[in-house]
Amino acid sequence: IGILIIGPRTFLEGAEELNARAKLRPLNKLRAAEVIAALLPLDHGIPIRQLRRPNEDGRDLAFALAFLRLQEWIDVSADGQRVWIFSDARQKLSR
Repeated sequence: IGILIIGPRTFLEGAEELNARAKLRPLNKLRAAEVIAALLPLDHGIPIRQLRRPNEDGRDLAFALAFLRLQEWIDVSADGQRVWIFSDARQKLSR
């Protein structure tokens, strides 16, 4: 039975990803790049509030973090307070 649901499950996962990407359309790619630039030299997570610029609309940072997380470049702590870059992403960007 598990094999029979692989197709529908894969379809649903793909649909969920497309839905997530559609919600990220107002993404400011420059802001996402700035987040990566800030995290790249660090070997530990930092509080998300340290990434927020003065007078920044929190949605810009939230969209950037969501995009980077969807791309599996960063992760966010379970409590939503800290962010870090994945080792694989760090290696790819350091080449």
